[in-house]
Amino acid sequence: MRLLRLDHGHHAPRWLRAPALALAAALLACAAQGLYAFRLAESALQLQQLEEARLQVAGHGAPKQGQERARKRLAPSDETLAAQLRAELAKPWERLFSAIEDNTGPDVSLLSLTPTPGRPQLQLGGEARSMAALLAFLKRLQESGAYPGVYLREHHVDPADPRQAVRFSMELRWERSI
Repeated sequence: MRLLRLDHGHHAPRWLRAPALALAAALLACAAQGLYAFRLAESALQLQQLEEARLQVAGHGAPKQGQERARKRLAPSDETLAAQLRAELAKPWERLFSAIEDNTGPDVSLLSLTPTPGRPQLQLGGEARSMAALLAFLKRLQESGAYPGVYLREHHVDPADPRQAVRFSMELRWERSI
C-alpha cells in the first residue's frame, strides 16, 4: 500500500531548520542590542541635560547655547527633583549611619534602612536575639545624641522560630539643622 500525503503545503527541508532558527535568534539579539543602545544613549542625553542645568543653576560660568537649550527643555518638575536630590545628598549621612553602626552590637542585626524623602527621618528594620537586646539597642540610640527621636514602631516574636528572635521596626528622627 502506498503512503497517502494529504498535506498540500510546501515544507522546507529538515536540514534548513537549524540554520533558520540560528538566523532568527541572531536577528532577535541584534534588535535587542539596538534597543539597549538607544535607551542608553537617551539616558546619557538626559543626564547630560540635567548636569548642564545644575551647573547653570549653581552659577558656574556664563550660559552656553547648549546649556540654554537644555534648561529650556527641562520641565519645572525636573528642576525640583534635582533640587531635592541635592538637598538629600547634602545631609550628613556618614554621621547618621555611623551612630547606628556604633550602637548595634552583636545581639542586633539590621535588615533594612530606608530614608524618608523630604523628612529628617529613617525607617530601620532588624532582628534582635531577645527583647532585652532590642531595648538595650533602643536605649543606646537614644543616648547617642545623633537621633533626638527614636521610636519603636512595632516588634514581634515568631513562636515557630526556635531562636525566638525579635523582629522590629523603628523610626529615627534627627534635627533639620544637622
